[in-house]
Amino acid sequence: MLRYNVIITILLLAIRVSLASKVHPPGRIDLLYPHHRRHYTRREIGVIIDNKLKNKEPHSSLKSNYIVNNQASNTTARQSCAKAVESYPSVVNPSGIVACYTIVSWDNSTGIFQTDIRLYQKSDSTGVFLGYAPSDFTMAMSIPQATLSAPRITMNGSTFSNNSANGRFLQGFENIGQLNPQITLSKLTESDLRILLVPSIVLSARNNTTQGFFGTTLSSDTLSYVAGKFVQANKPFTNITFPEAAALSGPLVSSLSKFVLPGTYIKVFPLGLIITSSWAALLVLVVGVGTVGRYRFRQHYRRRIQRARGYNNKL
Repeated sequence: MLRYNVIITILLLAIRVSLASKVHPPGRIDLLYPHHRRHYTRREIGVIIDNKLKNKEPHSSLKSNYIVNNQASNTTARQSCAKAVESYPSVVNPSGIVACYTIVSWDNSTGIFQTDIRLYQKSDSTGVFLGYAPSDFTMAMSIPQATLSAPRITMNGSTFSNNSANGRFLQGFENIGQLNPQITLSKLTESDLRILLVPSIVLSARNNTTQGFFGTTLSSDTLSYVAGKFVQANKPFTNITFPEAAALSGPLVSSLSKFVLPGTYIKVFPLGLIITSSWAALLVLVVGVGTVGRYRFRQHYRRRIQRARGYNNKL
């Protein structure tokens, strides 16, 4: 009876381990800011949230090493973005907002970079965005082949007015990010990096009537690499849309990914290995308990036969 109680207890423990192992662990945490787990950033556009962000900025020793607060680079980015927005013919998205995106710094040995994003009101908002001020919008930004920290507001413009102005500056953000470490950085060219670092920027707002959300993408209205790193000669900006970059980045990542010998590295949480190992250990334990029980019974039987026949230490 004791043997069966032990076996039942072991079975219950194995089932409990199997169920517990189905809980997926948190995603891989950003190497730069450990308490930011998401690979995208989300912040409202408006001066009103400055106080909300004041106590939420990430703290890291890498921040002081990689954030470039250079007045000269800021001036260059401001002038270049203003010039690019002024020469930009027309806005496609209904919000009337244009994004100016630059890479301030890039470390080719680690893949760590700093972004600078400036939003401008190029034209009147239309459609569902009509009547909403830029301060009502929420911005979400992501780079599929990189992890990003939470954005930090660097400067504010006029975001509370819904009156349009040709190229009116709204707000500026900066992020620290790191390119996918599985990509061989030494093989990347500037053209490759221009494709891999193109962001997806989405604006959304809450409908005052239905309380539902509506939004638009700035993919076709993102003026990339206006200043800083990866600027193209004789071009005021690079207008690579996010769908175009996504289509080009797939084959690029496949050809530049580091080779991993199959069977030497676990890329996903080994749920199957844990479940299989649990059942294998349970099988070994049950068979082992049964074998030990049969061995003890045999030894006891032999001693009993010896006593019955009167032999000493013989079968």
